[in-house]
Amino acid sequence: SVIEGYPGGGKTALIEEMARRLGVPSYDEIMYDGVDLGTFLGKLSVKQGEPILTANPAPDGKLAHAFLKAYTEGGAFNLDEGAVGVSSQEVLSLLAHLATQETLNLSFYHPGYTGPILHKHKNFRLFITQNPAGIIKDRLAIPYTVDTRAHKIWTDNYLSKEDALRIIDRVLGAQNSGRIPQRLKNRMVDIPLKFLEKHPAKEELSPRQ
Repeated sequence: SVIEGYPGGGKTALIEEMARRLGVPSYDEIMYDGVDLGTFLGKLSVKQGEPILTANPAPDGKLAHAFLKAYTEGGAFNLDEGAVGVSSQEVLSLLAHLATQETLNLSFYHPGYTGPILHKHKNFRLFITQNPAGIIKDRLAIPYTVDTRAHKIWTDNYLSKEDALRIIDRVLGAQNSGRIPQRLKNRMVDIPLKFLEKHPAKEELSPRQ
């Protein structure tokens, strides 16, 4: 899935909530300019004449790299700030393709590696979060092959009063929320919403701000 929207609109929080409901961990990797595939699939080196992969299972059988852990054990993996450079666009394209495959043979990407073929967990989900390209500085477009195949979600910065009240109740928890009068919670919501409505750049101002 590709989730686009202005900064602070809840893109990462949405992924964390999805992971919580699935009962799996969430992982987040910032796609800085210059990122390479080794960040996700490990890097191959030679030790005592044998090829060693940094993503090799640890003694407890767990994989070392977050992408591979999510792929094999279940998890929501987020490629944050998706396309910030040409290299990140290329990595996005490959990882999006791998996410559609039921198995992953690391020897295709690391010639000489003879480890086991990995199998995708049923609760593995790959997400790409992105500030709008062409509007936010230094953001490139999501690669065409990814953009046309992904589930698209847009998060805007228009927070309704009902949604804001639900957020307050969620943050406070059921026990603490009941201790605060409704009129006070309404006031907590009305003041920032009125400010947001009159702000000259309200389309770019996030609820977080």
